[in-house]
Amino acid sequence: MKIPHLPTAKLATAKLGRLALLLPLTTVLLYAHFTWVTASVSPLEIGKTVEVRIGHGHQFPASEEVIITEGAEAYAIAPSGQRTALAPKARKPLLVAGYKVAEAGMHRFVLAQDRGVRSWTTQGVQPGGKDKHPQARRSARVFRSAVSYALTPGAAYEKAKPLGLVFEMTGEVTGDQVVLTVLRESKPVAGVAIHLVSDAGGGEALGKTGPDGRFAYAFTAGNKGPLLFAADYIEQAAPTANYERGEYATSLHFVR
Repeated sequence: MKIPHLPTAKLATAKLGRLALLLPLTTVLLYAHFTWVTASVSPLEIGKTVEVRIGHGHQFPASEEVIITEGAEAYAIAPSGQRTALAPKARKPLLVAGYKVAEAGMHRFVLAQDRGVRSWTTQGVQPGGKDKHPQARRSARVFRSAVSYALTPGAAYEKAKPLGLVFEMTGEVTGDQVVLTVLRESKPVAGVAIHLVSDAGGGEALGKTGPDGRFAYAFTAGNKGPLLFAADYIEQAAPTANYERGEYATSLHFVR
């Protein structure tokens, strides 16, 4: 279900926009701000309704603002694969939606947002690319996703199948590590920097994905409770495209 558009503050200042122009076309965290999805309780209780929360900010799990919802959809995937559309509503600084847990196992909560092609102009960020705004400082296709894995009592994390999103991160969680895979249109992406986000802010750089798009992270003694992994990716556009680059972001949350 599409999320109704909600007005909010601009996500980046002109200063940050100018800074982004100086960044190399590689894997970076553009603004050190992250978007995530979480469940209000862990573990989930069968037969009970859980609150699904969508947050945004530079520290996790404290959200700073309600995200711009243009082009966004949110849904839940039950262990059986059944997909349920969510209809989040603003409760500042979050978006929240109810989801009734009907099955035992691992549930996934998903946010996917394709804002299309945008241009950074003297009049602010405008829809459309170089053809409409030839004097723009930057033009880009903008997409972000966020996924949360949540368990019912006694359930274990499973190797989740990719969702087929424009840009996403999957995780295979075992007892002592998680193997993350970053995918662009279901194909692995090498060299993407993985960050672990905490309440300290900014995101701790862990390393980069290998040729197979995978990155293995061994848990430490401090990795208890909710964990959020994040990645950004900048991709040079084809010469025939009406934008300069693709700007993609994704996050994966689960509780250890």
